Amino acid sequence: MATFMIQEFHGFQNNFFSIRSEHYYTLGWYEQFKKWYLLLFHLIFVIDVSIAIIGYSFASRWLDNRTRSVDATLGGWFVALMCYPPLNTAFTSQFISYKGLDTHSIITQDFYLAIILMLQLLLYMVYVWSTTALGFKFSNLTNRGIVSIGPYSYVRHPAYASKNLSWWIDNSYVLTNIWATLAMAMWNLIYIVRAITEERHLNHDKEYLAYSKKVKYRFIPKWI
Repeated sequence: MATFMIQEFHGFQNNFFSIRSEHYYTLGWYEQFKKWYLLLFHLIFVIDVSIAIIGYSFASRWLDNRTRSVDATLGGWFVALMCYPPLNTAFTSQFISYKGLDTHSIITQDFYLAIILMLQLLLYMVYVWSTTALGFKFSNLTNRGIVSIGPYSYVRHPAYASKNLSWWIDNSYVLTNIWATLAMAMWNLIYIVRAITEERHLNHDKEYLAYSKKVKYRFIPKWI
């Protein structure tokens, strides 16, 4: 996670200095727009990972993030680890991959590509909003207290929803190949199963049961 944090900070730093350089003004409007998109994209993940690192590293009553319980099920651990290194690079991405298949771009015009980037940025903002709402209670496979503010007042898994929707928008080319489409759908299924296993664990907490009755939808308000 520290490596990812450094990578995202360098991405933010590189785009910041690129925008301030004289070369920036020689670029076309779309390339300039993309520089700003990448600047905000990397900033979002710097914020996200900074909170996550503190949440993972410290548990204290002062931070209000003491561990109440840990998911002890094999299924819960396996589906969570499928999404993180080294398992996701050594196993999941090898067998459920939509890259390298025979696909082609659906959207090629700069105007529509800019709209795509704006939609992605909006979804990433929901993603980081979810992390900031969790605050230092951020964790995997543990219950550190129930959060019902921010996006969690609308759906129970806003981070998973925004992340998976952004993948479809960013990789619309998968729709040109049935196997690539199925691979993307399999990644969605992994996150659906993660949500289910997390809720199975959290349902042992009466506070979460009350929260689930109040916030009825997992991923998209008024739908699912």
